[in-house]
Amino acid sequence: MGSLLEMLGKGLEKPFMELILPGARPLKAAEAQLLQEQLQRCPGHRANQLRLGIHYAQSGAEEKARRIFQEILKQEPGHMEARLAWAALHMSLGELGEAIEQLEKSYHRDPHDSRVTYGLGLCYERLGQSPAAQRYYREATRGHPYLRKARERRAAMCLRAQDYAGAAKQYLRLQEEHPEDVPVYLFLGQLHLLQQEYEQAEKAFERAITIEPDNFDLHDDQVEALLKEDRLDEAIERMEALTDHQGQFADNYHS
Repeated sequence: MGSLLEMLGKGLEKPFMELILPGARPLKAAEAQLLQEQLQRCPGHRANQLRLGIHYAQSGAEEKARRIFQEILKQEPGHMEARLAWAALHMSLGELGEAIEQLEKSYHRDPHDSRVTYGLGLCYERLGQSPAAQRYYREATRGHPYLRKARERRAAMCLRAQDYAGAAKQYLRLQEEHPEDVPVYLFLGQLHLLQQEYEQAEKAFERAITIEPDNFDLHDDQVEALLKEDRLDEAIERMEALTDHQGQFADNYHS
């Protein structure tokens, strides 16, 4: 279970700025300079202000970013992206209380915005307040059923509480939403193993192998499922087939 928790835990490490504002990235020096010049000519251009603030936040110039977000919100208190970016800045600095304050203001304006509810879920999960985190993650997936990150966080929290069935439920939904996604089947197979559901685990790994037949790690997982089900002959047959396939692959590579 440790490796699953480690992989699922990585969702907490990703910068919230990148999750709520896809495509946001630090600007190159020339791009930042050009944006500053444009703002000197048109200081009230909100999109340019926001972009520069995000650049400062991602480049370690937190105070410059803070001043820009404050200025935007002073002029337009309902500017959702600026408030989310400010919340993201607080989160990156570990200021979770301040981040929650900004996100709650956004929540009162639009309780159905999945970026807001997802952000609140992240904050409360980091604070160790599982019931509140689960509540907001549920709201995020209710408002945006295909919000993958919220489902993954719900699964991670279930796994941490050893609620393997609850974690599997989230990944079964992800399977419906992402039927060709190998990591979904990999996680689902591992969750079935934890529940001693070996036949379902084998099916999940088999599906992953069908999608990526040359991914040898997936074959190893299927062999593990067969062994736990005491199907030794089939496990040996699978390992022999895998060995033959790897040998052919090596021969083709060196020919």
